[in-house]
Amino acid sequence: MFRVHRVDPYNLPRFLGGGNVPIYHKVFATSGYYQNPIGRYDEITDPETGIINQNINFLALTNVKYLISAIEIKHPYFERLPSPETVYFYQNKAFLPRFFFSHAYEVIKEPGEIIKRISFLKPEELSSQIFLEEKPGFTPLPTPRPLNETVTVQEYTANRISLNVELTTPGFLVMSEVYYPAWEAEVDGQPTKILRANYFMRALPLSAGRHQIIMRFNPRTMKIGLFVTIGSSIICLFGMFLTRKRLI
Repeated sequence: MFRVHRVDPYNLPRFLGGGNVPIYHKVFATSGYYQNPIGRYDEITDPETGIINQNINFLALTNVKYLISAIEIKHPYFERLPSPETVYFYQNKAFLPRFFFSHAYEVIKEPGEIIKRISFLKPEELSSQIFLEEKPGFTPLPTPRPLNETVTVQEYTANRISLNVELTTPGFLVMSEVYYPAWEAEVDGQPTKILRANYFMRALPLSAGRHQIIMRFNPRTMKIGLFVTIGSSIICLFGMFLTRKRLI
């Protein structure tokens, strides 16, 4: 599994640069038209202002294996591929899989600092450590590489992802998928909290061994949170009204 990133899509031929053209051809792309755009992901992947256009590490983390560009690009990690006139195809040699393992983490509560730290890493260092915004309540075991660790995708749809994984020592399954509160996870049938990793990605803490992972998109979770927030606001306003009435 991989994604395609379009550089300067507005100057690409329509059959390559149109908003959801990749989806029509069953190709995953970093940008398109979405009903529910995600703020942090848009910051990374916006065709004009996204960090992805300035730093190769974010191309790697967003699972970009191929680039389509209206202009020629020279970069040591980009391999030029055969392409038609006026269009340039490249393969990203810093590409990271959609799902990979990491065995070290650092907690950084300032999101902007996470972007800076990622930007200054070498591409080959990206999978060795992840950046979290909260303590995971879990201690992974650093281990030498390469490891005999595997991820098998059983199901992959817009609302459900099912994986079989195996890892040698405790660590994190890191996913080039957008972190969003409405996504829920089960590991071997047990609810497991999805962590926000590397500013916009998902991560799951896992013990060593084989695991079955199921993730589902459940907007009900967000609706409950919204109702609680609205209810709390109404109670506060009502309390303020009663207090003011007594003072009068």
